[in-house]
Amino acid sequence: DISRSQADKYMTKSWKQWNCDHFSAAPLYEKAGAGYRACGKDELAIAMFVKASECQIENRSYTLAAKDLKEAAVIATKIKNPEKAAELYHSAAEAWRLADELGKAGEYLGKSARILEEIDEDRAAEEYKIAIETLIPAKSRDSLDFMKLIGAKETFDYGIRFLIEAKKVKDALSAIRRYGIFLRSERAFHTLYRLYLTESILLLHMDDYVAADFTFRDIHLQDTGYLHAPECRVAEDLITAFKNFDSELLERTKKDRALLRLDEPTVRLAHSLFVVSFGVQEKEAEAGVKVSDEAAFAAEREFEEENGENEKVDCGEVDLGLDELVFDDGENAGSIEKARAMDADSEGGSVSEDRKVGKHDEIDLM
Repeated sequence: DISRSQADKYMTKSWKQWNCDHFSAAPLYEKAGAGYRACGKDELAIAMFVKASECQIENRSYTLAAKDLKEAAVIATKIKNPEKAAELYHSAAEAWRLADELGKAGEYLGKSARILEEIDEDRAAEEYKIAIETLIPAKSRDSLDFMKLIGAKETFDYGIRFLIEAKKVKDALSAIRRYGIFLRSERAFHTLYRLYLTESILLLHMDDYVAADFTFRDIHLQDTGYLHAPECRVAEDLITAFKNFDSELLERTKKDRALLRLDEPTVRLAHSLFVVSFGVQEKEAEAGVKVSDEAAFAAEREFEEENGENEKVDCGEVDLGLDELVFDDGENAGSIEKARAMDADSEGGSVSEDRKVGKHDEIDLM
C-alpha cells in the first residue's frame, strides 16, 4: 500500500508538480504489484502491473511494459480469468510490436489465441491470423532473416492445427505458405516436407485438383530434396487418384505411414477425401441404363405389365420420361420409335431424325 500511495503521488498533478512523473511511478507500481501478489490479492496485483506498464509506455520503455503486462496475464491465468488473460497477452504483444520485436509480438498473440480457443473459436482464429501475419509480413521472401523469431514455430504449429480443426481451410493455407518461408529460412526440411503434404491435402479437400497439381509440380518439386521424401510420394498418389478417379489408389494412400505421421486434424481431413470411381458408371453403361433413369425404367415396366406389351401408349396423357431413357437394340428400340411417332402425330408435328433413339445412340456418362 505504501508503494502504491507513493506512485499515486507521482501521478498526481499539483501546483508543485505540473507533470506526471511516469519514470518514478513505474517501479513503485511494480513493487506494489509484487507485494499484492505475494499476499494473495491477485486483482490488485493485476491492476498495479497494468498501471506500471502504462507508465513504461509513456517512458517509451516498451520492453518493460510488455514484461509488466505478461506478469499481469500470468496472474489472470492463475485465477482462471481467461478473458482478462487473453486481453493482457494481446496488449503485451502490442508493446513488443512497438519495441520492433515482431517475433515476441507474434508469440504473445499466439498465447492470447490459445486461451481464446476455449472461449470463442472465431476470435481465436482471428488472433492466430494476426499472429502469423505479424511473424511473416506480406511479400516476405526466403532470404529474409527470421532468426529472431523465437517462439514462431510453436505459434505456427498451434495456429495451423487449430485452423484446420476449425475447418477454416483458406486461413490455414495462408498460414502454411507463410510458415514455409520461415522453415526454408531455418532449413527445417523435415517439417517443411510434412507441410507440403498438408498443403496438398487441404487443396484436394477444397475440390481444387488444378491448384493442388500446380502447387505440387511448380512449387513443391522445385525443392529437389522433396523428391526423395516419403511425403512427396503420398502427395503424388493423392493427386493421381483424383486425376484418374481411382478410389482404390486413394484408399491405399490414406493408410500410408507418411500420411499418418501428420497432425491429427490433417489426418482426419485426409481420410474424408473421396472420388467417384468410373467402375460403377461403366457397369451401368453395360446394362444400358443411367443411374438417373432407373425410376423411369421401373415405371415403364410396371405400365407394360398392367396394359400388355403390345398396347400403344398415348404419350400426351402418360409421361414415362422417354426423353431420358436409353435402351439396348431390339424390340425396345422399335417400341420407343413408335411411341415418339404417336406423340408427334398427336401434337401435329414430326420427330426429327436426330432425336430418334436407335441402337447407334451414344451414352454420355459425363
